[in-house]
This record gives sequence, C-alpha cells and structure tokens, in this order.
Amino acid sequence: MIINPEQDKIIDVNLKACNMLKYSREELLSTPLSAIHPKEMPKLLAFTQLVYERESGWTDELTCLTKTGESLSAEISASVIDIAGRTCIIVLVHDITERRRIEQALVQLASFPELNPNPVIETDFAGKLTYCNPEAQERFPDLHAVKLKHPILKGLRSIIGAFQKGEQEFFTREIDLGKTIYEQKICYSSESNLIRIFNYDVTERRHMEKALRESEMRLARILDSAMDAIITIDKEQRITLFNSAAETVFGCPASEAIGQSFDRFLSDGFRSFLTGHVQACEMSGETECYTWAPKGLTALRANGEEIPIEATISHIEGAGEKFCTIILRDINERKHAKEQIRKLQLENIYLQQEIKLTHNFEEIICDGDVFKKVLGKVEQVASTDATVLILGETGTGKELLARAVHNISARRDRPLVKVNCVALPANLIESDLFGHERGAFTGAISRKIGRFELADGGTIFLDEIGDLPMELQTKLLRVLQEGEIERLGNPQPIKIDVRVIAATNRDLEKAIENGTFREDLYYRLNVFPITCPPLRDRKEDIPVLVKHFIKKLNAKTGKKIETVPQKVLDTLAAYHWPGNVRELENIIERALIISQGKQLELGDWLPRTGASFGASRVATLKELERQHILEVLELTEWRVSGEKGAAKILGMPPTTLESRMIKLAIKRKS
Repeated sequence: MIINPEQDKIIDVNLKACNMLKYSREELLSTPLSAIHPKEMPKLLAFTQLVYERESGWTDELTCLTKTGESLSAEISASVIDIAGRTCIIVLVHDITERRRIEQALVQLASFPELNPNPVIETDFAGKLTYCNPEAQERFPDLHAVKLKHPILKGLRSIIGAFQKGEQEFFTREIDLGKTIYEQKICYSSESNLIRIFNYDVTERRHMEKALRESEMRLARILDSAMDAIITIDKEQRITLFNSAAETVFGCPASEAIGQSFDRFLSDGFRSFLTGHVQACEMSGETECYTWAPKGLTALRANGEEIPIEATISHIEGAGEKFCTIILRDINERKHAKEQIRKLQLENIYLQQEIKLTHNFEEIICDGDVFKKVLGKVEQVASTDATVLILGETGTGKELLARAVHNISARRDRPLVKVNCVALPANLIESDLFGHERGAFTGAISRKIGRFELADGGTIFLDEIGDLPMELQTKLLRVLQEGEIERLGNPQPIKIDVRVIAATNRDLEKAIENGTFREDLYYRLNVFPITCPPLRDRKEDIPVLVKHFIKKLNAKTGKKIETVPQKVLDTLAAYHWPGNVRELENIIERALIISQGKQLELGDWLPRTGASFGASRVATLKELERQHILEVLELTEWRVSGEKGAAKILGMPPTTLESRMIKLAIKRKS
C-alpha cells in the first residue's frame, strides 16, 4: 500500500492488502491509517521517520487490525516514493501471524530440551545458569565462564526484571552474533521460577529476507522514478490498476475507473497507437514488449478535456494472463513538477547535512548550573514560534542552542536551514535567501528556490546576523512583519511559515548607535534573547567536556586515552579560553596526538596566560608581531578591512596589513 503518515491517510492499496485486512478498496482508501494500527502509532511513526531519513527501512513486527477486529502480526518493509510532488511511503506488508503462533506453541510445548536440536539455555532469576542442552554446550562452550556477559544472553537481565514484575511471561527477540543470527523465544515458568531460552538459527532466512527486501526496494525505486500516472489494463482493456497520480491526471477517482474500460480516456490517436502496439506484440509472439509513445500524443480527462502526454506502454504475458501497463505524464504539469522535485532535492541535501552533524538536545555537554539555566530558557521558548536571538562569543555553542530549540519544537519534522550571513558574498546573499527567477540577473539561467522558501514549515538559523548588509536588513524585516518573501525578478509575494533564530557575537545595540544595524529589526529579532556564556564563566563544565572530547577523538585518532591527570585539569581551568569550547576541543585533539600511553599529556600547546606566546624562551619581535596579528584576526573573525576589521584595530591601512600577512605567512586555516 502507499501511505502518507503525516496526513494519517492511505493513498493506494492492492487487492492482496484488501483481502488481508478484510476491507474493500474503497473502504481502505477512506479509513485512517491510525485505524489499521490503533495501538502502535508511536512505533509506526518512529519507523516512518526512519524511512524518511534513510529513504527505506524494515521492521520485524507491527500489529495490524482487520475490519473484523482481528489482530495480525506483520513484517513491514518500506521506501520513500514521490507522487505528483508529494513525498509518500510505499509499504510492503507480510502477514506472519500464523508463523508467530506456531513458534510460540513450539516453545510452550518444548518439555524435553535435551532432545531439542536447537540450543536451549535455562537460568534462574539471579541470572545463574541452571541448564544447557547438548546443542547449547557445543555452540557456546564458554557460556558457563562468562554467563550473562556472553553475547547470546546480552540484555537478559532487563527481561528477567520484566518477568519478576509480572509484566509478561513470554518474550521474543533477535540476537546477531555476526556470522550467525538467532531468534530467541524466552519464556518464564511460574512453577519452577526458571527462565528457558530457545535459540533458533535464522541466519539463512534473514539473508533471504534481506535479499527480498532489497529486491522490493529496487522495485519501489523504479516505480518512484517512473512517470507519474500508472494504469494497468487487461486484455479486454478494463482498468485493473489506477494509482493516485492517474486520478489527478485524468480527474477521476480510482473507484470509478477500476473495472471500467480505458477507452473513455483515449483520444483517437492514442486509441489507434495502443491498439497497434497490442497487435504488434501478439504477432511477434513475445511475452514481454514495450514501446515509447510518439510525440504529439494526447489523452482525455474524465471531463473530456484533451491533454498532451508523454507515455511508455509495456505489454506483459504471464501465468496465462495478458495485460498492459501504461505510465504517462501530463506535460502541462512538467514545469510545476520540476520545481517541486528541485525543492525536495535541495531540502534533502540540507537534511543529509543535518544528519551528519551532532545536533540532539541531549548531546549538549554541561554539568554546571550556569549552562543548565540557559537550557532551561531553550525549553521555555522551544514550544512557541517566537523569534529567538542567541548572543555569545565565538565558539560558545550558539549553533548548538539553535539546533536544540528546533529539535524539541513542533517544527522538528521539517528542516532546519542554516545561513551564515558573513560567509556569503554580498552580491549573492539576497538570491541565496529569497531565490530568483530565470533571467533576473546575468548568470541566472534557471529559477532558484531561496533558503527561506526551503525552510517553509520549519526553522531558519541566521548565523552572524550582525554582518547582514543594511539593504537586506530591510527585506528581512518585511519577512518577520508580514510572513512573505519576493524572489529576485518576481514582485509577486510568496507566503511562508518560517521560525527565525538569529545569532551573533557582536554588540547589536552598539551597531545601532554606529548606524550599521536597523533598530526596528533588532527589536523584531530580540523577542526572546538567550545569552550563551563563555567557557571561562562555566569552568565547572571543563572536566565533562574534556571527557566527551576524549571519547569522541579516541575513535577518530585511534588512541586509547583513559585518564586525565588532575594537574592537566587544573591547567585547563586556569586558562581564560578566548576561543571557548571550540578552542578546548582543538587543544584536546592536539594533546591526544602527542600522548603516548593511556594518560592525557597536555604538552606545551596551551599558553600559560592569555597574552603569553611561549614560556620556554623569549620570543623574537617577528614572532610577537605575527602572534599579535593572529590574535586580532581571530578577534575580528578574519575580517581585514572595514570599521570593525583587523586593520582598523591595528591602526594601519588594509593593504599594509595584507602585505604583513603575506610576509609573515599568516593564512586562515580551512
């Protein structure tokens, strides 16, 4: 079946699904998805979210409810499919109710484990092994030595706890040992107070199921890439399949089309071509043949309107049945479809980038009260749509807070689109934010969808908002006031629903005084301000941050650092951290590289004071000059010219500073 979980809707089903669930097709199409899975919607929503993220997925068991109230156990495989610009999910359902019933009966009737050809293990409530049949002893010879630490018994203690509480008396799960996969049936006997574990080798079956799922996913992707409308007709030209896209193209519901003649949708030219194709296939004697429809072919909507189409026609014969599959597209819809596909592709790129980043709220590392108060503000504002302004120095984690606001908000299922206002060229930032039409300027060879439009329904994060050019501040103000944008080259306003989170390390009130930032925009952004404290004000978090970075970097560098001397922690706590958490991570990475054993060695990477360049010797004048320029460039985020550029602070022309940077080999690290 094809479903849209966000709308709780079943879009299309085949006959087998109808028979399994005991509904007619019309009944299923008008039945909410939640009625089929009344007690499993949280599990189903979690599964569909995984499918959206990975484009495909499989779950071993869900419960379906038939029209008569019967409960069915099912294995489900699914993949993402695009239908007329809508992102949906195609689901393949396998009824395993009988298999589960037989397996449970076998476990309950297995009174003689010593005769069981599968490994059988018994334990008491304390986790002590009381019995292993011969097959278990042969397959797991070290079981008695390691007991509950053996991989075959992983997680058993929590199951024992469930049995003790009386929550259940039977449990089924799967254990993957690498080369062998076991399906475990775990049952508890209240008479003997023993737990019996039956281990069934399902390796071959799982490999076959995996191959089948991969085949099904490939088939789903083929359907996904085909033209929108899919119609199947039998040898009498009666319609047997009429998907939702066909309903849109022909303006006719499937319930009125299936079983009826396809002739009502054929123009004279299309009818002649289809008849000729079928006759040619029959004369050739081939069981399978296909052809492309010629240009200029048209079809008829249900209301008689003639529409230009592109189509492929496949003639297939199998098991004594002959039928044709027609895949076609309304050419008039191509322009709109291309725009929607482009938008989804761009959105997918953003989502893939987000998946690669660590952005869960739980992964913000802190231990002290200072940052916990900040997280409290995040929780307060996340449930609203209020605009958030995050203030703080470079490297304090402003972007992490923005992600946290988005991830625990009602918009978390839509994208979080990031814009770095200082990284984009001034002549391109307007196009990047609001998009442009073809021909809007030299080089605009096609329409571009801007980041605000991509974030529709979600959140846009405007990093370094203090560096946004004045002319764009006016347009951003209009977005915040009226909720609409204009693409370059098109004065027609486009309504959008976007939550704005902005961040800056600059003093915006001072920028207002200097005339570089609009006061009205500041008050629009400053609805809910959150200040991200510098690391020197939250030094109680340094130990947990160090532990986190070591764990993260151990995997990256191949090191096995296990301990951090107190002397190292004291040294880190004494430093003033101008680069904040980002600088701390860099220092820890350098320390891991030079550490030889399992203990962290800090080395001499860290200056003893904020202004020191090195304690081992007196620096040369050239070294001091280079270090001073580097510090000023870091302070201005490598902005050379301008009112707040490094040249202004150093009291020299920008060209002179650029010459000194070349001479002193000063380059920004990528």
